[in-house]
Amino acid sequence: MKIETAPPFRTTEDKPNFQINEHVYAIDPHMYFALDRTKIYLISSEKKALIDLSTSYTVEHILQGFEDINHSIEDLDYLLITHHHYDHCGCLSALAPKMPKAEICASLYARYIIKNPDVRFPLTLFLYGKDFWTLAGDYKPLVGRDIRIISEGDVIDLGDDVRIRVIEMPGHEYGTLGYYEEKTKTLFVGDALGVFCGFYQPAAFKHGFTYFDFIRTLERTLSIDFEHICWSHSGCFNREEGKQLVRHAIGIAKLWREVVEKSAAENPTLEYIYDKVNEAGLINREFLEVYPDKLVRTGTYAMIGAFANSLEIEVPAELTAESWQSP
Repeated sequence: MKIETAPPFRTTEDKPNFQINEHVYAIDPHMYFALDRTKIYLISSEKKALIDLSTSYTVEHILQGFEDINHSIEDLDYLLITHHHYDHCGCLSALAPKMPKAEICASLYARYIIKNPDVRFPLTLFLYGKDFWTLAGDYKPLVGRDIRIISEGDVIDLGDDVRIRVIEMPGHEYGTLGYYEEKTKTLFVGDALGVFCGFYQPAAFKHGFTYFDFIRTLERTLSIDFEHICWSHSGCFNREEGKQLVRHAIGIAKLWREVVEKSAAENPTLEYIYDKVNEAGLINREFLEVYPDKLVRTGTYAMIGAFANSLEIEVPAELTAESWQSP
């Protein structure tokens, strides 16, 4: 299978919080205690909207990011959530009081989980194991604030012709949304297309991932007229490089399917499929060098489980119940 190469990944260590175009800014929350692991995005006009938040321990970095771009989180009129995961909403309960006038907007499913994170967050800890708990942080429920339910075609008007259109982007997780700002033609995709921090991986988890929807979302993205495309993990790309990255993502996602299907037919054990995924070059070498082997392995097992579950392939459970205990 011929796969288009990925565009270059540019780190932002010298200036992690910066302006992208006339109305859009990027803030690095220092997720996983590092730069260039995630970005959140401010759209500023007569009104202001923020796309997503991050993990529970990133509050001070987010506040510093607003200061660096000469804005204040207290001035936000909208918080637009792409999906409910801990790395997009983990600090929402802590930051909500600091954005008193912001209308919080999310899909119906995301609204439910943000109000009741214990429905899903313990499962994340279970899938990834103890080595992941420090990186994941905490996820407390949002109380005392309503969440407006939004869906495909809804429009958020920030004034001065800055209008944000809601796009449903299924595949990565239930209720995943993207946002398209029409004046600057900036597309915000969250994790809907995967993760790219110099190495592309499909954002696949057993509960919520649907392979064919994921591919359709990637293919639909190619038809959108954007000048910039902003990924949560991590960074913003111009039209040419953005389209290149999406085509690369389609090829890698299809290769994941091919490897999982073929290796599961040969030997339906997680260890064997993991080895084949590794041999195919689908595991980030940086992770192998930096993170504990068990964390990389269990994370990959979770992705294998996601593809297998979506494609109706039987493989053993990701981890035994004994491997998860409360922190």
